[in-house]
Amino acid sequence: MELTISNPSKILGHLASNSDRVEISLLSSEFLKVDGGMLGLQIVCQKGKLWITQFNDKNDYILRVGERFVVTKPGLILVQSFNESLVQVIQPIK
Repeated sequence: MELTISNPSKILGHLASNSDRVEISLLSSEFLKVDGGMLGLQIVCQKGKLWITQFNDKNDYILRVGERFVVTKPGLILVQSFNESLVQVIQPIK
């Protein structure tokens, strides 16, 4: 899985460590690109408000604090913040 953020210094943790999750802070209108088809990957809104779209899905999703999105389709996922936000990305349990 590749995580790309418009400002890489915003990454607070990383999946390469012994953790199955990463927290990323986003300023208003910043975006996070998640490449890959990690079915079951979770995106959790811990602060702010997020817009999510995934490849080959006609629906878009809005997350508020405490809500989560679970990846159901392979391909690119875009997460954009409406305002200052904190996003947690959790790898699926294998």
